[in-house]
Amino acid sequence: MEYEYYHLFSPPSFIEGMCRTLDIGGKFASYNYDRTPEDADMAAIYSDWLAIGKDLQRVVGNGQEKNK
Repeated sequence: MEYEYYHLFSPPSFIEGMCRTLDIGGKFASYNYDRTPEDADMAAIYSDWLAIGKDLQRVVGNGQEKNK
């Protein structure tokens, strides 16, 4: 699985975002679904740890560059 920040929530386009300001009944809301809640939790945790890993790589890389 690749890094996915928006696994269960689809990021809206600009036009969809504008339409959502007028969407009182919540008809424009769209979500991605997994087979079970456990699968959704596992994918979310996996995505969180990937984000943490990317942040750590960036911080360590910046620290190594400053120490040269």
